[in-house]
Amino acid sequence: MKIENILIPFITIGIFLNLFFYLPVAKIINIPEYLIYFSLFFIMIMIYMLKRKKIEISNELLIWSIFYLFVNFSYIIFTGIGSREFKYLIPVITLVPVLIGLYLLYNLDNNQLIKTRKSIVIALIIAVPILVYDFLFPGDFVTTKILDNRAVAMYGNANIVGVVLILGLILTIDIIPEKYKSLFLFYIFIGVLVTFSRSNIMLYILILTIMSFQNKISKKLFLILVFIVISFMIFLVFDGNALLQEYLHVSLNENNINRLLFFIDNTNSDLQNISERQRVLQAALGMFADSPIVGNGFASTRLWEYPVGPHNTIALTLADFGLFGLLIVPLFLFATSYKVLRNGIKEHKQLAILFIVYYLYSCMFSHNMLDQKFNYVGAIIITILARKNNSKSMYHEN
Repeated sequence: MKIENILIPFITIGIFLNLFFYLPVAKIINIPEYLIYFSLFFIMIMIYMLKRKKIEISNELLIWSIFYLFVNFSYIIFTGIGSREFKYLIPVITLVPVLIGLYLLYNLDNNQLIKTRKSIVIALIIAVPILVYDFLFPGDFVTTKILDNRAVAMYGNANIVGVVLILGLILTIDIIPEKYKSLFLFYIFIGVLVTFSRSNIMLYILILTIMSFQNKISKKLFLILVFIVISFMIFLVFDGNALLQEYLHVSLNENNINRLLFFIDNTNSDLQNISERQRVLQAALGMFADSPIVGNGFASTRLWEYPVGPHNTIALTLADFGLFGLLIVPLFLFATSYKVLRNGIKEHKQLAILFIVYYLYSCMFSHNMLDQKFNYVGAIIITILARKNNSKSMYHEN
């Protein structure tokens, strides 16, 4: 068996289950996450050398990653870095090896993207029951905050769970047989729901809406799914909680119910969490207003007086890097999607549009988007499709 055929499911499933983060944190293995990605980088270089295969990589994505490194290291050189800041530097240092290693892995031959997308499906199928288990029986995962009563499992953050499930849905919906699509979509919704993330439930509905207009799913299926989603949430808020208590000895706490009430009647829901998000967002934007040209330095919003980050990737980059930060997210999306939107076939363009909407929306509610490796898997898939836009076999099963 070829080593790349082992690496694709190992790396892809590991990324989408967040195992490379979780296993060292849980002290199951002593291999740090960054070492896995550096190893992938060197293994792929060796494979290409042995096969005497020309190394092809997206120039746009590579230039963006170098720009991102340059911005970060420029501030580190001028302001210095301490032990507290260093842990936030590691994802930046590993960015180029991650991009190159994954790109070389997924671009090795014309069947690699199909294998990658199948591996993502497997990861999603595994993830959802684990998340449901973590919600029903919290405490077995070291990253779970029991009092929150929200599924986190291996991901460390409930918002990240919803984001990775929805990105996986975007990247795989076209290889799911038509007769299983409704089941698959509802299956993913269950995983998103048990995180009780308002932003990701809304993102799920938004992505379904766009998919219906793109004819990836029928309008009828879309309306049925939205009806089921809303009805299911109403059921949980009222009768469902009693049934959970009676049959599973699990109950929704006040935090869960208030998060679901937000969709039904937000005038009666507890908006304390939303107020906190607004407060830290305003603080980050205030830092940008105080220093709009050069910003406040690397990790300035990670080490401030608030117990949480700004929950907004764009606000984080603005506060840290000023006007340079304003360019980071738009240039990433440009590098990812420009070629496929200009020259790609219809299916590839639709995927790029879904990715752009997903990424921009998620940036509004998370400050971790630039750190998450699964986002770079999505970006790499799109840029590879742009290079091979005349080959539908890169996108569909033969």
